[in-house]
Amino acid sequence: MEKKDKTNQMKRSVVFTTANVMEADLIKGLLESNGLEVFLYDSNISRMYPLSTQIFGAIKLAVPESQKEKAEDVLSEYLAKDGKNPNSGCLTPFDSCKPDDENKK
Repeated sequence: MEKKDKTNQMKRSVVFTTANVMEADLIKGLLESNGLEVFLYDSNISRMYPLSTQIFGAIKLAVPESQKEKAEDVLSEYLAKDGKNPNSGCLTPFDSCKPDDENKK
């Protein structure tokens, strides 16, 4: 049974952050395809005003605490193989999201 806080809400853990709406949707799909329940926070404001992501903070992807370890494993396996940070994505809505080595070329 999931742990719940005082408001009877399931406790969730943020496992990934990004400023790019498309990247958030892709990572959400990746996690869901691995049987995880995913919640997006702060994505609506980013969809309406993409430049505001820098002001209001990044889009956050969260999973129930009981699924956190599996989510981190999935992200590490998928993102780390390309040299990307498994915990965060694009820093701006217009970032290329490439590893630093590729951006310097």
